[in-house]
Amino acid sequence: ALDAGPSVEAEWLLADALDAAGQPADAARIRAELERTGERLDPRTFALYLATRGIEPARAVALARRELAVRQDIQTEDVLAWALLRAGQPAEALAASQRALRQGTRDARMLYHAGAIHRALGDRARARESLRAALAANPYFDAAEAAQARKWLKD
Repeated sequence: ALDAGPSVEAEWLLADALDAAGQPADAARIRAELERTGERLDPRTFALYLATRGIEPARAVALARRELAVRQDIQTEDVLAWALLRAGQPAEALAASQRALRQGTRDARMLYHAGAIHRALGDRARARESLRAALAANPYFDAAEAAQARKWLKD
């Protein structure tokens, strides 16, 4: 995919795959490139990457807010929600998550993010509901996040 052109998502997935394949040096090289060019190539996906990895949460929030002013869509609302949660602002994250899900989307990642937000706010019932919905929508939406959802549901 990268041969066809640079892509934040492709670099992120390739770096994860290289790590899983026991090639951490190659993964680090790809991540360095991603972190060098991600904001310019695709600010929304880069904000999601930063938030997911716990890298520069304030930057992830700023990028997501900037993108929301341009895109005004549910995917960007979800990225903002996730970035806000990761930046330690769960109440604001909940409002953004609710806007992201207002059309009834059954996107597994968005539902997972909603579950994590509800969990952070102590709403165990809503967290379980969202996490179950995420796994029902796509049990393989993201290896790490799906595993985390299963762990939280088990706990």
